[in-house]
Amino acid sequence: MNFEAYSFLGSNSEFSLRLEDVSGAFVVEPKTATGSTSVNIRVANSSLDYEDPNQRKFIILVIAEELNTDPRLSSTATVTVSIADANDNFPKFYQDGYTATVSETASPGTVVTTITATDRDSGDFGENGIIYQLSGNGAENFKVNNKTGVITVAVCPTPGTGNCLDFETKPVYYLNYKAMDDNGKGHSTVVPLMIQVIDANDNPPQFLSQNYKVTIDEGATKFDPPLRVQARDPDKSSEITYHILEGNINNLFAIDMHSGEITVVNAFGLDMTNVSSDIISLVVEAKDEKFSSSATVHISVRDVNNNQPVFTRESYVASIQEDTPVGTSVEQTQATDADSGVNADLSYVIQKGGYEDFSIDNETGLVKVASNLDYDRRNIYNIEIIAVDHGIPSLTGTTTLTVNIVNSNDKDPYFSPPTQRAEVSEDAATGTVFYTLNAKDPDINDTEVLHFAAIDPITAVDKNGKQVEHTEDFKRFFSVDQETGEVSVAEPLQREIAAIVRLTVLVTDTSAPNTQQGTDVKKCRRECSGNVSHGGTERCSGNVSRGGTEGCFDNVSRGGTERCSGNVSRGETEGCSGNVSRGRTEGCSGNVSVVVERKDVPATLVVVERKDVLATGELVTDGLENMDFGVVQAVEGVGGVACASILVVTIVDVNDYPPVFSKPWTSQDPSYTVEILEEQPIGSVVDTFTATDPDSNIEYYAIEPDSDFFEVHNTTGVVRTKKRIDYEKMKALNFTIVAYDSGKPQKSASADVTVNIINVNDMDPVFSQSSYDAEVLENSPAGTHVVTVTATDADEGRIGQVMYSLVGEHSSEFTVDHDSGEVLVSNPSFLDRETTAEITIQVMASDGAPADTRRTVSVPVYVNDNPPVFVHHNYHASIVENIVVSPPSPIVQVLADDIDQGINGAVRYSIVSGNQGDVFKLIEETGILYPAKSLVGKPREFHLVVQARDGDGNGQFYDQATVDINVLDVNLNKPIFIMPAHPNATVEVPEARAFKRAGAYRPRAIKRAIIYRPRAIKGARAYSPRAFKKARAYSPRVFKRARAYHFRALGRESLPSQGLQERASRPRANAGLPNYLVMTVKAVDKDTGDNGRVSYHLKVGNENQQETEEFSINHDTGELRTKIILDREIRAKYELLLVAKDHGSPTSYETLHFLTVLLVDTDDNIPQFPVDGTTHPYRFRLSENLPGQQFVGRVEAVDHDEGKHAIIYYYILLGNVDNQFYINKLDGRLYANQTFDREKKGEYELYIKASNDPNYYPTKEGKEDLNELDEDKSVAHVIITILDENDNPPKFERQNYYAGVNAMANINEFVAKLSAIDPDLGDNGTLTYYIAASNLFKYGSNRSSGSIIPSPFNVSENGKLVTANYMAEYNQDRFILDIIAKEKSYPERQAITRVHVWIYEPQQLIRVILSRPPEEVNQERDMIVAELSNVTNSLIVVDDIRYHVDAGGNIHRDWCDMYLHVVDGPSQAITDIPEVLRVIDANYDFLKDYYAGFAIENVVPAFVGMREEAFDPALAALIALLIVLFVGCITFIVVCCCLRHW
Repeated sequence: MNFEAYSFLGSNSEFSLRLEDVSGAFVVEPKTATGSTSVNIRVANSSLDYEDPNQRKFIILVIAEELNTDPRLSSTATVTVSIADANDNFPKFYQDGYTATVSETASPGTVVTTITATDRDSGDFGENGIIYQLSGNGAENFKVNNKTGVITVAVCPTPGTGNCLDFETKPVYYLNYKAMDDNGKGHSTVVPLMIQVIDANDNPPQFLSQNYKVTIDEGATKFDPPLRVQARDPDKSSEITYHILEGNINNLFAIDMHSGEITVVNAFGLDMTNVSSDIISLVVEAKDEKFSSSATVHISVRDVNNNQPVFTRESYVASIQEDTPVGTSVEQTQATDADSGVNADLSYVIQKGGYEDFSIDNETGLVKVASNLDYDRRNIYNIEIIAVDHGIPSLTGTTTLTVNIVNSNDKDPYFSPPTQRAEVSEDAATGTVFYTLNAKDPDINDTEVLHFAAIDPITAVDKNGKQVEHTEDFKRFFSVDQETGEVSVAEPLQREIAAIVRLTVLVTDTSAPNTQQGTDVKKCRRECSGNVSHGGTERCSGNVSRGGTEGCFDNVSRGGTERCSGNVSRGETEGCSGNVSRGRTEGCSGNVSVVVERKDVPATLVVVERKDVLATGELVTDGLENMDFGVVQAVEGVGGVACASILVVTIVDVNDYPPVFSKPWTSQDPSYTVEILEEQPIGSVVDTFTATDPDSNIEYYAIEPDSDFFEVHNTTGVVRTKKRIDYEKMKALNFTIVAYDSGKPQKSASADVTVNIINVNDMDPVFSQSSYDAEVLENSPAGTHVVTVTATDADEGRIGQVMYSLVGEHSSEFTVDHDSGEVLVSNPSFLDRETTAEITIQVMASDGAPADTRRTVSVPVYVNDNPPVFVHHNYHASIVENIVVSPPSPIVQVLADDIDQGINGAVRYSIVSGNQGDVFKLIEETGILYPAKSLVGKPREFHLVVQARDGDGNGQFYDQATVDINVLDVNLNKPIFIMPAHPNATVEVPEARAFKRAGAYRPRAIKRAIIYRPRAIKGARAYSPRAFKKARAYSPRVFKRARAYHFRALGRESLPSQGLQERASRPRANAGLPNYLVMTVKAVDKDTGDNGRVSYHLKVGNENQQETEEFSINHDTGELRTKIILDREIRAKYELLLVAKDHGSPTSYETLHFLTVLLVDTDDNIPQFPVDGTTHPYRFRLSENLPGQQFVGRVEAVDHDEGKHAIIYYYILLGNVDNQFYINKLDGRLYANQTFDREKKGEYELYIKASNDPNYYPTKEGKEDLNELDEDKSVAHVIITILDENDNPPKFERQNYYAGVNAMANINEFVAKLSAIDPDLGDNGTLTYYIAASNLFKYGSNRSSGSIIPSPFNVSENGKLVTANYMAEYNQDRFILDIIAKEKSYPERQAITRVHVWIYEPQQLIRVILSRPPEEVNQERDMIVAELSNVTNSLIVVDDIRYHVDAGGNIHRDWCDMYLHVVDGPSQAITDIPEVLRVIDANYDFLKDYYAGFAIENVVPAFVGMREEAFDPALAALIALLIVLFVGCITFIVVCCCLRHW
């Protein structure tokens, strides 16, 4: 801004110009003038930002004031500066990138997301003028409102398919979202936008096959291999479930709704009962949440014998009388079998439960009685009957026949147990029922028909265990109710007569045809194994008939329990009249009875009780033979017979008397008094308290209620202490002890115990003070009071009385009153301060206990007469005027010594005089002097008088000293930073390389030179008027932009392109070059002189320096400059600690400000991929058969630039043939575009470019130069390996193999080499071979004799087929082997081939001689065999190829011999050699060309040259005949000649 100012001529016309500008944003030029001058107002070193509301308008005053006049006249002009806005801010998004989602079926107009940006400028330069745009691949599927930023789905005719939003085609859209201000003509900002398409259910599932066929055996529990139907749905979010729609007869099958596996429902196997067809066609459905499809599964069921016999009824029930004759029919059972033929033929068998009492006809199933029945032995039979069919394997059906045996009343009643016991109280009233007899009868269920009675003998014993013989009154004590068996008291009981009464009781069955009584010995039964069964039904090993058990006692020997044998018929007693010899009584309990025979009653057994025999040992029966027993007793113990019962009644005594404690306790005075010393240890015995009871025992003792101090032993009555007892706290204690007897009802007695505590001398006297201090004047007369001491004793009585005495040194110089404790002077001459300044005497306090238990304690008494003395009597101190008052700073400490002790040596300090205005305070305990008020404006010198007094400030002795204080002037103010004003400021400068790339003198490069300042105004250098003129400085809008620096106090502004062109041409304008002026640091200090002079430094470590390695600062001017070239990529930020320090005295101050120097990034680095073992090259893996859009991996480059220069875009340069892959250009994520098959191609190589160019397009030359690509760090080499899945079945190279084996072959002789291939890798392609069947075909037969198990062949893991047995037994036979090659990995698919093997003799082979080595012949083997097969019309099987051996036995390795045999087609037998040679010779003309081509030299029998001539019996016979005829002729001639001669 320019205007003129005027003044008069001469010296009076000289005037100065200045501004009154509170903002400090402007300066005026010139500063002085004469006459008139143009006045320029320029922008100072500050920042103007329209976005700061405080900087949109400035009102400044320009003052012109005369310099040489008096008075000085002045003139003022008001200037209003308005700041105009410029488009200097870019639109800004809230995020660096955005993500949104939308459904693939979203209708047009559906809102996807809303993205807006902000702009700090105003009007169209700001948010009002922002226009939004969307671009990128697929952006046409979306629509954006260019004003509101609302992104919606664009109009598309077929949503979810085709070119519209379709998750299956394109799941993710990577778009660019741009915001441009100034209605699309200004600045722009672009952010990436990723829109993820959400999968919707818009595709139906499809089965991989519409028809499935499978076979399963009837009765199988599962399919082998598992049967699984599978459907696929292109919608990833869809979940497919499987269901059986129809065809599931009898619900035989089930399908897993998630996996699609079809299983047999019945865990016991597939049951085809009542199913008419052996083919079941299931219609299965695959369904997602919306769509469905179906497929058909045809299941063929192979029939097996799987129907078991089934009875017409699950169970049968029958009832028969127990006396039913043997052979009577009980029940007819019947079963059926759904199978036919032999599988339906049934046989019936009783499996269990018949106990040989029943039998069944195995053809008809009729059940009959097989032996006599007994209800008491077994009244019910659960007979398990099975029906077995005749199939292989045979199956069974089961039913149950329940036979109920109807009872006949033929058993005697009996008591259980045989000896019964009861108790009754002695005081029970007459008629009291105390027991009910327990009796049983096996024949009846109603006990009302049983009658009870008590009979003789009735015996008793008294309470001493002696038999009662002097009276029979006890027989009338009890009565038995006839119908109920209740035993009651008949007369008052007298326990003095009888304590135990033994009643013989009788039970009678009144419903029986004949009277049955429980005491009839003949009706008792005994288990033949030796155990007594009271009325039991156990069978003897012989045939014991009803009622005839006497024979069971015939063989009772020592311990006799032998089983009876023989046939004892009804009522027979023969053989039972023998005498019972010795019996064993081991294991008996209670009273032992012995079985004896009544001499006077034949075959009748009785029992007698023996009391003189122990419970163990031998019971000797000698002497009992002639005893006359009139009463039958019951038996107790093992081995006896129980035929009657005894009721043993015990009369229980009544508890009449309570316990009685020992004296001096009485019922009138139930108390004890005992004494115990105090402080006895825990567990000390107090006393023992015992009680007795005349009719029972003492059960336990107890203290009731519980005592805190005492406890009692519950059986001995010993009372002990639970805690220590102090006499001083309690003089006596009380407790109550109770004794309980064991009678019924239980009774008790109690005793009140008083425990008197005996006092002992257990407390020491205690003085009221630990020490006493006293003062006494020297030469005080005798009897002068010194001090009175006081002590107390907690003990009571005489032993608690305290007496005083003096002990130790100086005890003779004083006296003490024995009762009051007053200490007096005794020897006045001893009190001489010059000789002894301090005296200590000991006062002892003793209690009144006897001398042997007396306790004493002493206390010292200090006698004082010494004054305190200052260490120094004159103290000096200098302090500053601004010394801290709160909290106060210590000035000086005065100190005095006092050799007295205790309170006499306690010194207190105080100020006596000189404390004007009370500006100082002295701590009386420590003697430290502090300022109490500010010393600013106070006198410069103070003279204080201080005093030290003993006796804690109240003593009679004291001393004084002086304190001189000088107050000094100080440096009060610290420097204050003006530039930078903020304590933590930041300045930004462009790095050096920006100028190198953009040109050191280009205005655009200078335009980037931007400085940021958080909240303060930084200094900037102004420009000359000429520079402003060139930069259109007079234009208000340009005025704002014409600045060399632009601060980031409230915004960011760009520098002009013209106004700084001149400045940019100078090297210093480059911030990256040395000596570049970063800023001028400025600070002020309100002090004057040296105290206000400021110098500038950099704080390094803990020292002030003028430079670092990168920067230097001028000591006086504060100019901060660079020393080296700055590169942001080497170091982007520098932290400096600025120091402004004054030169004050006595203390200088410094102020610290942090300054951060940021280097503004320029695009001087290219993206580079890291080079290490994992990224050079990148190696990714992807499974085959996966659908498209699979994530493969991510490549990531690094750009050392920042901001927009560091944004990296990724492109595929090479290797992406047919677009198998695509890459997200923003984040480097690599995806697959298609499904891969590893067997077609297992590895792919890509070259990926990283660039800062969002529209990069690779050149053709760049694509073809692979060597440069490998060296280019901005290009990543990516190798993608396709992982194998087991998706290929194995396959044999041939469907049929043909081989032969010598009949004389050994074990492990090679047969054939089989080869199956599986293109999968690893375990997925690893196969195992095994022989499934070895079908034998006998010579001349085309029908298999079956599979030989075990197989005479073995196959190895590599497919080598060898013999596993000798082949001689199969000579001329042949095999067809079913060989399986099976995968090791799931789903374990398999391939099958057949190997045809002929067992031959060597003489059946043909040898083809070829003039070529075996290696070449093996290559053309199949062609040779094919031609020979065509000629012979037979199957040619090559058995071996060897090196050629000539007739002389020489081996020719360049020739070979092919051994083979020829198989006749119809018979499959080996053709004879002559026939084969004949056919070959007949077709020689046809074969001769092949002979030459294959180098066949000859075809001959394999072993013709090696075989011996065969012996011909016919020829031999003919020769013999000729010889005989010749000899006969000669003989005949000779004879004839002889006869003629005769």
